Amino acid sequence: MVLEGQVGEIKPLRHTPAGFPVLEFVLIHESTRKLGLGERHIQFEMPVLLIGDTVHELDKLQVLTQLKVEGYVQPRSLKFRQLVLHAERIELIERK
Repeated sequence: MVLEGQVGEIKPLRHTPAGFPVLEFVLIHESTRKLGLGERHIQFEMPVLLIGDTVHELDKLQVLTQLKVEGYVQPRSLKFRQLVLHAERIELIERK
């Protein structure tokens, strides 16, 4: 799955019990899609988790930064069924 959007809330850096760094933030997506003869405006927020050494490349991540995030979606845990995008690749999008 690939999503583009801007960074919303950024949670403080944390570590898993095994010591891996975890960065969690919200990606705010907005787009327009053709639907039949009209258009549909799509807007949603998706929690994103980035785990591992790549976290340190984004330690200066700021709210409103435009990103393209590639990864997979799964529930946060067995207990909490909210979907989370587990980022495998993040690309900064330059503003024009």
